[in-house]
Amino acid sequence: MPEDAKHGVGFAYHTRESTPTSAQRGRDYYHAEGTDRFRPGDPLTKKITIWLANDKHAEEAETFEFVISHPSGSASLADGVGKGTIVDDD
Repeated sequence: MPEDAKHGVGFAYHTRESTPTSAQRGRDYYHAEGTDRFRPGDPLTKKITIWLANDKHAEEAETFEFVISHPSGSASLADGVGKGTIVDDD
């Protein structure tokens, strides 16, 4: 039995500013980072909370990136970057 089937697949994640229209870390959202794991039998989705900051400035939509990296076992990533959009937090 492959190790992944016994122990699941782990990964690391973090947020980062994106370009060209970027939400600012600490001003528009709070940095998130950590690790998680898909264990055998888990659903194929994960929920990770990213807190938004209310900076009281009227702004256009801004984006940040969510990066998944360092998969364990035999897992691989085709594209580990997703984009989050803050439409209006004020």
